[in-house]
Amino acid sequence: MKAIMACDPYGGIGIEGRLPWTRLDGDLARFKELTNGSTVIMGHSTWRSLPFKPLLNRTNVVVSNHKLQLPPSVKVINNIDDLADYSDAWFIGGARLLDEVWDQIDQFHLTKASRAYDCDTFIDLEYLEDNFELTSEEVFKDNIYEIWQRT
Repeated sequence: MKAIMACDPYGGIGIEGRLPWTRLDGDLARFKELTNGSTVIMGHSTWRSLPFKPLLNRTNVVVSNHKLQLPPSVKVINNIDDLADYSDAWFIGGARLLDEVWDQIDQFHLTKASRAYDCDTFIDLEYLEDNFELTSEEVFKDNIYEIWQRT
């Protein structure tokens, strides 16, 4: 499985259930291009935070034990062990679910904002640096786009 996320320099990804930034140069276009036609996997908080749902031209999978009112096209998984069926999918968030699926991720696409934001939700950048190798980076005006490969 691949992951694609954005964070600030400290791993901050959210504040009160929403993104802390309004826009990061190139991030949304890159997200759309890479995940178009693919399966995207997310936790229920990420699902709730999406401004438009389901994400078009993608198979949307929500991992949750909560009772959710979802469109019929959205698949729900209650057990992360069932994610093995989605080895070619993109994990898109959030932080709690990432902590449970790190070992299933082989490649991590990370847009890292250049400045810190007020955040209450974080991903573990230390785990990323300890278990993945940075293989590519591209600098934009307000972020760096990195690709990490599991070592």
